[in-house]
Amino acid sequence: MSVDNKEQFNLLTGKILALLVNACPVPVQITAETFGLPKGEYKAERGGPLLMGFYDNTPEEEVLKSLLKWLEAENYVREKGGYYVATLQTLKLYNSVPNAISE
Repeated sequence: MSVDNKEQFNLLTGKILALLVNACPVPVQITAETFGLPKGEYKAERGGPLLMGFYDNTPEEEVLKSLLKWLEAENYVREKGGYYVATLQTLKLYNSVPNAISE
């Protein structure tokens, strides 16, 4: 992991987890816009009579998407339909477990 990746990883992880801990238990949609990251663009192409295309992610969006997948795989967040929520593991990490479930 390069220094830039490590710095970006640390910064973005902190922002994501803080956002989700503060919103818990309400799921939050996370996109590039959530953190003011540059957005990609839709590239349209003609495929005969059909208009086809694809979304071209920015490098920052790729990092965000990869990080969210990693956080989910490591059980720090849960995802459903593009919405994320902090897990109990994350709440423990942030000393934010509600008293009702911590005793």
